[in-house]
Amino acid sequence: MITKYARHASLSALVVVIALVTTVSIAATENKIPYQPDFVRLVEQGKISNAEIISEPSGATYIRATITGTEEKDKKTVKVDVLPADPFATLLKEKGIPFSFKRQQSLFYKCTSILPAIAMFLIWILWITVIIAVFWLAFRLVRAVERIAENTKK
Repeated sequence: MITKYARHASLSALVVVIALVTTVSIAATENKIPYQPDFVRLVEQGKISNAEIISEPSGATYIRATITGTEEKDKKTVKVDVLPADPFATLLKEKGIPFSFKRQQSLFYKCTSILPAIAMFLIWILWITVIIAVFWLAFRLVRAVERIAENTKK
């Protein structure tokens, strides 16, 4: 019995290690630049084509901006961590750079649209289980009464 769990534990550990390595490598490949002076300089030089201001559920705010180059293939997206006190919206508006606000939703908020359907499904399963249990007990009771009747006839 222990060997079966040991096999699954090693597989689980392998999956966790792969997930961690993938997450770290994705985070490492994201281009980050500081707000001051790099992002401000790029905005003033007109190298930012559009920006998206993203607010996370944790309260962190960052800008995902597209830097344009001389050719289409030179475009790259960068992430800029900002503080709420930084005047990033006014800076983008003054330079005529199109931007949008996006609020990321937490996983719990995304799942709330599914929860009523799951709750209804579980209630139906519960009622079906109760009905089956009542019938099963009733048939057992009938069989017990039949056995008692057979024993009293003897």
